Amino acid sequence: AVGYISVGLRQRAGTVMKPSATRTDRVSQVVQHLEKAIQLGEYQPGDPLPGEREISSQLGVSRSVVREAIGRLASVGLVQS
Repeated sequence: AVGYISVGLRQRAGTVMKPSATRTDRVSQVVQHLEKAIQLGEYQPGDPLPGEREISSQLGVSRSVVREAIGRLASVGLVQS
């Protein structure tokens, strides 16, 4: 597990990214999904994110897409690693 810290991701039933989307679109969708979960209060400061493998499995995207999305969230201060 990667061990990203600050907030976490809980599985939402039926959440899968659009298969026809480009890589950039998929990264943006993962970012939006995680931002929404944070804004809805599903995660509190200090909650750990699951590993890349778990997030990618939950959302139907590659681990590299998850890494890039988490990097974007880290760059705006929503998560810390």
